[in-house]
Amino acid sequence: MRVLVAVCAGLMALAAPAFAAHHEAGEMDHHGAGADAITAAIADTDRAAWELERDPGRHPALVLAHAEIQPGDRVADLGAGGGYFTHLVANLVGPEGSVVGQNPPTWATNYGANWPEQHGAITTSHPNVSFVVAPIDDMGFEAGSLDAITMALIYHDIALLDVDRAVVAAGLYDALAPGGSLLVTDHHTADGGDFHDNADSLHRGNEAVTVAELEAAGFELVGSYDDLVNEDDDLTLMVYDPAIRGHTSRFVLVFRKPE
Repeated sequence: MRVLVAVCAGLMALAAPAFAAHHEAGEMDHHGAGADAITAAIADTDRAAWELERDPGRHPALVLAHAEIQPGDRVADLGAGGGYFTHLVANLVGPEGSVVGQNPPTWATNYGANWPEQHGAITTSHPNVSFVVAPIDDMGFEAGSLDAITMALIYHDIALLDVDRAVVAAGLYDALAPGGSLLVTDHHTADGGDFHDNADSLHRGNEAVTVAELEAAGFELVGSYDDLVNEDDDLTLMVYDPAIRGHTSRFVLVFRKPE
C-alpha cells in the first residue's frame, strides 16, 4: 500500500503544473487543518487502491487546504459515492470526530454495486464513519448537529434529482451549527445556459448560480478559490470525456453559517 501511495503522490506531482499557477481569489479567516494533517490524511495506508487511483484527478491536497475541518468536528459528506472524500475527511476529524457519508436513493440503486464493500472497508478502519442512503432534501440531520458539510463535485447533480434546490440549501443551513462551514467544489461551465441542461449534458456546475442559491439560504461566502482553474479546459466537453477527465477547470467555494 505504501508503494501505491508513493506512486499516486508522483502522479499528483505530474498533474499539478496545470493548476499550480493559480492562487487564492478570496480572503478568509481560515479555520481548517494544516498542511501536515492534510498530508497525513492523504498518506493513510488504509486507503484502498481505488481511492489512490483517483487522487491525481481529484487533487485532494488542494481541496482539503480550503476545507474548514478540524479534529473533533462532526461532518457530513454529501454525495459520498464509495466514500473517497469521506475517508479523507475522517482522517482529518480523527477518532474524536465523526463523518456521515450520504448518498441519494437513486444513486445507490444505479451506481452503488461496489459501495457495500467500499463502505465496509472504510468503516472497519474508521469507526467514526457511517454511511446513509437518504434523500438530499430530507436527510434527517438534527438542527445544528454538524460543524461542516462537504459537497465535492456534486452540487450540479442536485439539478438532476426531483428536488427543490431551495429546500436542499435550507436543509444544509439548518443542519449546521452557527459558525459551521460548507465546502462546495464543482466543474466550471461557460457563463449562461440552463443549469439543469448543463448538468445533464456536461455534468458541470455554475459558480454564479451555486453562490446565489446558497446565499439565498442565508450562507455567507467567505472563500472563493481558483487553485483548480484550468485555462486549457474550454468548458464545452462533458467532464467524463477522456480529453478532459481529471483535468476539468473547477471552482472551490467555502460558505459559513453566521454565528
